[in-house]
Amino acid sequence: MRRCVINVKIVLGRFIKKAGDYDSENIICPIENYDRDKYLNRRILIRILFILLYGYGFGYMLASYATTIQEIKVIIVNCVIFYILSFYLIQIPHEFIHTLFYKKPFKNNNNSLVFFNKKRIVTSQLNEEIYSALLCFNLIMPFILFSVLPLIAIAWLGEFDLYLYSLSFANAILSSDDLLNIILQFFVKTNENGYKRLFIIPNNYDYLIENEILSESNNIKADNIEENFVESTVKSELDNEEDNNELSNDINNELENLDKNDTKELNIDNNEKTEDVNIDINEEIEIYDSNVNKVELEFNDHIEDIVIHE
Repeated sequence: MRRCVINVKIVLGRFIKKAGDYDSENIICPIENYDRDKYLNRRILIRILFILLYGYGFGYMLASYATTIQEIKVIIVNCVIFYILSFYLIQIPHEFIHTLFYKKPFKNNNNSLVFFNKKRIVTSQLNEEIYSALLCFNLIMPFILFSVLPLIAIAWLGEFDLYLYSLSFANAILSSDDLLNIILQFFVKTNENGYKRLFIIPNNYDYLIENEILSESNNIKADNIEENFVESTVKSELDNEEDNNELSNDINNELENLDKNDTKELNIDNNEKTEDVNIDINEEIEIYDSNVNKVELEFNDHIEDIVIHE
């Protein structure tokens, strides 16, 4: 006869936080060393969504079934009591269903069930790898069984059942971690064997201080990069201004030189033209003088001839 050996460790945790803990939450996440504050803030958004949805249904039920103030008080008190009982009692089958999707959940010595751990009756810590699709089924199955199916049962019965509704609401709040992990696991790459796993986020101040130091160093690097970029931009602008000034000075100098050369050439041309005009005038004057002299000589000769004849 084959015996079933259970080697999973049973551990007694601490219901409230210790002196060295940052908070009293047990966080299991598919991203290793994920920021606790980010995780808790995103989980509270999912819980607020469930509170609004179930609160609307509860208000609709009160308006439909409660006719007096006394009935409203009784229904609210019963809902609170059944919610608290359901929230803690449903944790046992909830965690048990999580373990069923792993290969050897009860034979692996590294797996453990921690009772009375961080405001929970029981939590499972499974140090095993799992396929991505199985991880999604593992995380969503308790939500389907204990939150969706009770609502379907209420709709099928055709009558509001406060016990089933409280159970569904309590498990929905409990499953907010699982639904958030389904979203986060899509941002994680599988390892070389195609597996993923869930990690326990450290709950101590050293981890948070390291994250703060890392974020501060990243901010300092970003500031230095920004300062260097600004300095390089200013330097490049100054260099561009200097280059532009030098270029404009060169252009102005070239224009001045061109003006001077043009002026010189123009003066030379004018001088040459003036000299040519003067030479022409002098030549004409000389020709005129020679002509005048010839006329005078001819006139004198003519006068002399007249005098002789007389």
